[in-house]
Amino acid sequence: MVDFAVRLAGGSGRVAVATCIGDGGDRRRAESMLADLAEPFVGDIETRVSGADIHSFLGRASTEYDLVIIGASQDRSAASRFITPPTFERLDDLETDVAIVDRSR
Repeated sequence: MVDFAVRLAGGSGRVAVATCIGDGGDRRRAESMLADLAEPFVGDIETRVSGADIHSFLGRASTEYDLVIIGASQDRSAASRFITPPTFERLDDLETDVAIVDRSR
């Protein structure tokens, strides 16, 4: 996804990779993971770790970008999906285009 975003943005666009860790998340681990994601690619890639939930974060961040690309979670149980609907089902109010990438095998 990062490679696609870098190619799509070209020389004039901006690319950011982000993760939401919630209140009890491990910020250092998240920062390291994002640095590992961005490191192989040429270009200025911003990394963002947010303590907010994904919907709140995307609501604020989406106004800064023309396209938001999110990965689809593959590790949620049916009970988890019932209690909290998948993120993509709660994104209809964002002020930008959204692409959801499912890398299932």
